Amino acid sequence: MPEKQRFSITALIVILLVIGALVGVLYVVIPDALMANLPVIGGSAAVAALLLWALLQWQAGAAMEQVAANARASVPAPKPVP
Repeated sequence: MPEKQRFSITALIVILLVIGALVGVLYVVIPDALMANLPVIGGSAAVAALLLWALLQWQAGAAMEQVAANARASVPAPKPVP
């Protein structure tokens, strides 16, 4: 379970950094338009980040469960100690 939590937090941080970089590029390219619509762009960026993160969790969560189940099935049972 710690791997899932670590993946979840890392994915959220990466998504927020990418969205932040895109907003930064918008600020460099069109600063006046960005500042005029800052609440709309900020809200849209937050919603996009949360939607991307939720989609990633949904898709990756199922895949991680399947990989974990396959890994548990492929591990041989320990030999009994005499």
